[in-house]
Amino acid sequence: MFTITSDLPTGPLLLEASAGTGKTWTIAALTARFIAETDTRIDEFLLITFSNKAAQELRNSVFTRLQQTEEALGSFLDSGQAPDIADTVSVLLCTGNVEQRRQRLRTALDVFDTAMIVTTHVFCQSTLKELGVLGDWDLRDTILSDPRRLIDQCAADVYVSRYQDVLQPTLDPQRALTIAREACLSTLEVTSQYSDDESFCEEVRQRFAARKRTMGLVTFDDLTSRLHDVLVHPSTGDWAAEALQDRFAVVLVDEFQDTDPQQWQIIKRAFVSPDRVTVLIGDPKQSIYGFRNADLMSYLDAAQEIRKLSLPCNHRSDDAVVQGVAELFGNLPLGDPSITVVDVESKHTSRLEMPGPARLLLRRGIADTLRPGLMQPFSGGTTGDCGRDSSHDSRDSGDDAGARLGGSLTLDNRLQLGRITGLDATAQLPLAHNAAP
Repeated sequence: MFTITSDLPTGPLLLEASAGTGKTWTIAALTARFIAETDTRIDEFLLITFSNKAAQELRNSVFTRLQQTEEALGSFLDSGQAPDIADTVSVLLCTGNVEQRRQRLRTALDVFDTAMIVTTHVFCQSTLKELGVLGDWDLRDTILSDPRRLIDQCAADVYVSRYQDVLQPTLDPQRALTIAREACLSTLEVTSQYSDDESFCEEVRQRFAARKRTMGLVTFDDLTSRLHDVLVHPSTGDWAAEALQDRFAVVLVDEFQDTDPQQWQIIKRAFVSPDRVTVLIGDPKQSIYGFRNADLMSYLDAAQEIRKLSLPCNHRSDDAVVQGVAELFGNLPLGDPSITVVDVESKHTSRLEMPGPARLLLRRGIADTLRPGLMQPFSGGTTGDCGRDSSHDSRDSGDDAGARLGGSLTLDNRLQLGRITGLDATAQLPLAHNAAP
């Protein structure tokens, strides 16, 4: 188990953070401790998360944590008043050279705008620009937030060139359009029970890539792919990795369970070594973004290579709920034999105990309120910013996500094309799966 008062990590660490155990709080607290206890500057931190919204929330949390800790240390120096015992970070830091620690925190707050707290794609884009010509980035390139129209054009061109003289094509036009989108919106290898699917998707991918280059367009996945290629290239890889290591002394990755294979390889190549502080925080039980290439195998690979600890306390749910979940799932493997419900303690015993009159009043209020038709089924809608760098990314629509999440889950690091039932009896739609060899 890892607590915030444990010794600071000196090498790579994977923190399994079950729901309610405080992933964001832990990242912010670790940042404050590293700044106060070491000579690491705020601009030497790299904090990565999954979506723009999460990045803004994380930035706010880190700033608030630094501010509260600096104020607590200031009060201790001015009046000798110890911080609230519940503020374990400030209590810990009020030992040793408190004045020096306070000054480091104050300096970090003064230049907080230099902190690199961003999504994976923003990090990739920024790095490509900083690497210059080695970064495979043209200043005239434009981010294409919704590439589906361009994919459709490429798919139509390929389809016509392949089947214009064929009386009965083996590949239906609607299915061709659907699987072309799926293939071009993924970096995974395409597999299908139909041979035409694979060759068609590969040809569309090649045309899509060439057309993007010609038009100076870059998708979010291109940002990851380009940086990945730079880091693994025999001529540029070592130089690029060294540049990133010089730039960032401490790397904290939030929502690591939603990392795709290329993103994990970037982190691993640049930042994972025995003498570097790289903390990966996530919960494999919450890995739900397979339709965006998030790959549980990346988490499992990291768990095999670096030390793994878990956060011990649930700050959200009452003890009965926590124990009930543990009892219900027990040692049941969740996607992999190594993924099970981790035993955690609860901060709360029970918050449902109420005086008798209040309890009766609450029950009477509910009885008076309920009536036929009150509960309506959820009719769907958009999911909002679901982990890309633009709120206009069409893949954030609820209908699209629902279609992609259908079917059974496999783990083979490939994009598997299949059927969806219950939507259209005659339609054949793709399913994106991630899984283990």
